[in-house]
Amino acid sequence: MYAWGAGDAALGGVGAERFVQTLHRNGLPVASFVGLDRALPDVAALERAWGDASRPAGATHALVLTRQRLDTFGTATYIRYEAVLWSAASRKLVWQSTLASLSNLAGETSAQRAEKLAGDALRGLARDGFVALSAPAPRDATGGEIAPTLVPVQIR
Repeated sequence: MYAWGAGDAALGGVGAERFVQTLHRNGLPVASFVGLDRALPDVAALERAWGDASRPAGATHALVLTRQRLDTFGTATYIRYEAVLWSAASRKLVWQSTLASLSNLAGETSAQRAEKLAGDALRGLARDGFVALSAPAPRDATGGEIAPTLVPVQIR
């Protein structure tokens, strides 16, 4: 698992731990998590990172989340990010999606934001058949449903 991490508490420290726990709890085991200071520029960079990593035996894929931008609608701020799934066996991308997650819910901790981000990523993977969720919707640490991020459409 590779994801942006620099400057975002939802994917650093406790947030990163909660993110990985949420993925695992919902049927997507993560062998290791690497917080990136900058995006991997291309598939060749991902292959180099995969080759250089001391990853646990049995790791077959890399899930990479790359933050693209922040969008604001009213008082809500959304992180737009690209998610790709890379297969070590074929050395190719097998899935790619542009996702969004609400990033500024009042009163939420970085760990709760990490759960929301994980829930949104899991929904994208499940929608396209790359993971089977263990429940109808992703679940948080208390067993409650992680609500999906709904991004408003703005016509300009």
